Amino acid sequence: MNGTIDEKLDENLYVKADFHMPETELHTWTTELKQFDYDHLQSVFWPGISSDEIQEDEFGYRQYGKAGFGGERGSLIYRANEEVEHMDTLCA
Repeated sequence: MNGTIDEKLDENLYVKADFHMPETELHTWTTELKQFDYDHLQSVFWPGISSDEIQEDEFGYRQYGKAGFGGERGSLIYRANEEVEHMDTLCA
């Protein structure tokens, strides 16, 4: 099967592509978004720090000093300080 995609996805975001698919059966897999254990992550990021010293907001974001982490199912954001941030999306 062959085809062309030419679509506007959002403001200033377009997709224009030709695709070619073999005439064979394709296999599909299902994934589940990773659920992180924040208590375990807290002990890894801040070993020896008591839970009383860690602030947690209504969304579950945890912060100690200028560092913090949080996210939602499937994604994890870690901030070491205001300048350094890491975000990852994981599937199990």
